[in-house]
Order: sequence, then structure tokens, then C-alpha cells
Amino acid sequence: MSRLHVIVTTHTTRHLSHCLRALTRQSSPPASVVLSCDVVDSEVDAVVDSLATDFAAAGITLRHVARQHAGVPRVSQVRNNALRALSHAPDDDAVLVIDGDMALLPDCLAVHRRLFTSGKADICLGHRIELDEAATVRLQQGNDAQLETFITAEHARYLGSRARRLRRQLFLRQFGLTKPNKPKLLGAHHAATLAAFRAVNGYDERYENYGFEDDDLARRLYALRPTLSVRIAVDTALAVHLWHPSRAPASPDEAPGAKLYYKGIAGPRAQHGIDNPREQADPIVREVVSAE
Repeated sequence: MSRLHVIVTTHTTRHLSHCLRALTRQSSPPASVVLSCDVVDSEVDAVVDSLATDFAAAGITLRHVARQHAGVPRVSQVRNNALRALSHAPDDDAVLVIDGDMALLPDCLAVHRRLFTSGKADICLGHRIELDEAATVRLQQGNDAQLETFITAEHARYLGSRARRLRRQLFLRQFGLTKPNKPKLLGAHHAATLAAFRAVNGYDERYENYGFEDDDLARRLYALRPTLSVRIAVDTALAVHLWHPSRAPASPDEAPGAKLYYKGIAGPRAQHGIDNPREQADPIVREVVSAE
């Protein structure tokens, strides 16, 4: 890996300042951050501009990509818009993808960087700790500089258990004994080299609303040959998810993308991805801070 970039996706200002501020406090800062929005919103612009000094001080390039809402949530297209904004970056750079309602602990990017370099990873799988409403309120009241204090023993046990499950799935994958999308890739916290993203044409933009776009990406990445190297960072690259009312359906199979996902894939490349996006309003790309 040469450099590490971070993509943040959002459609709202909710929790966004905490998410972006946490990126400027990393012990191993990213080369750049691309905030990609599913909407054009002056309030989002204001949050981004208010943090420009922090990004400049940390030596991080900050780009803001936005396009008018398409009438339905298109997170896959929003993520691809960010990948297109990184078209200048070489294949061996890595990209971490998170949502704008998350905050990374200070050593999170250092863990990903280590796995991509010394571990020679093509894909790194992370996770997140779910904060309840009360903890989120405390964080919003000025405790976001002390994210580690929100990690409980129960959280640590959960992450350890989940990491063991994913490592077992990764082992079974060698023998074809697990589902094509396992080990599970969490849409809100995963990383891969740009070479890997480009090989599968990014996210499939046919997926709209909530669900299954991450499972689709995983099975297409895992279908590539030669096989990509996967590292599990669930219990080491720590992040918290700030509470808000959920839009998730009661059952995963009720998600709009379920039928599309279960049709299977024709091959590893997305039918509508980085190279051939679905029709959309032209994205607006702003370079807020230039540090590269």
C-alpha cells in the first residue's frame, strides 16, 4: 500500500461533525478524506467548511462530492462518486469506507495501515460498536475526544466473538464451505485497495434504498481470481456508531435489494459501477483542503 484514503458517505449533517473530527485526530492520518453526499445541502457545506482548519492542520486533503438527490437513496452510487473522485490515485492505494454517523477511535487507521502494509492485505474487514441514545448524548456534549471511554467490557467481548466468527468463515472459504459473501463485509466499515475496487467496477448502482449492497460487493470481491488476501480487523480497528432512529427493515429479506441479490451475479464486475454509472445529476466536486 502506498497511501490510505477515507470515504465518508452521508445524506445529513446528523453526527457528521463528530465523524469528520475523529478523522483529524488519528494517530496515523489518512492522505485524504472524500465526503460524498446523496444530496446537495448548504448545511452540509457549512459543517465541512467549519472543519477545514482542522484538516489543514492535520495535513489531510479534504474533498466534498455532492449531487442532487435522485428521489431514492443510492448509497452505492454515492460511494462510487467518491471512488471516481479518487481516479488520480494509484491502484496500490487503499480506501476505507465508513458512514457519516460513525467515529473512528484514534488508532483505527493505524491498524488498517499496518494490515495493508505488513499484512499485505487486499481487503480489511472492520466493524462498529453501537452506542445507545444516552451514550450518544454524552458524546455530543463534548466527549468525542475520548472515544475509548465508551468501549465497555461487553463491547470487547462482542467484538472478540464476531472476529472469531469471521476468521472461521475465512478459513472455511478456502474449502468452499461458506456462503459467497462470507466473511461478512460491513457496509459501514470496510477497506480495500483501489485495485480491488476497480477490478469489480466498484459498488453495483442497481442497489437502492437499504440493504444488500455490501453483501453484493463482498461476493464479487471474493469471486475475483486470483483470490484476494482478506484480513479481519473487527476487534482491532475500533469505531463507534452514534445512535439515531433506524431505517432498517424488520427482516433483511424485506430490504429492497434482497430480490436483486438473490438473483446471483453474472461475474465479479458491477453491471452499473465506477466505469458506467446510472444516470444522475452531475456531481459537484469541491477541494476544501489541498494537502497532497
